[in-house]
Amino acid sequence: MVMKFDTEHFVMKIKAPIVCRFDGKELHFENGEKLASYQFSKRYKVDTVTIEEGNAVIALSEVRVANINSVGDELSSGDNWIAEHKKLYGVEPNLFDGA
Repeated sequence: MVMKFDTEHFVMKIKAPIVCRFDGKELHFENGEKLASYQFSKRYKVDTVTIEEGNAVIALSEVRVANINSVGDELSSGDNWIAEHKKLYGVEPNLFDGA
């Protein structure tokens, strides 16, 4: 996963060395282009940008994405939404309902 488009273009303009902090990790990059090309395993947002000892320091925090599936007019959260639907309505969901 790459950085979000607008964040990526902002970061690419940084010519100084960068320290990136997230999830208790600290990664060092030669410049913004190197950071922008890094493949993250999660979605992150920029919390702070500071300067420490000549390095740009970017602190990131994870952007949580809700795991929500639509079932008719109701929302069912979680990985097991089919079981939740069957428990509520007595039948498994028909993907063609309302089509």
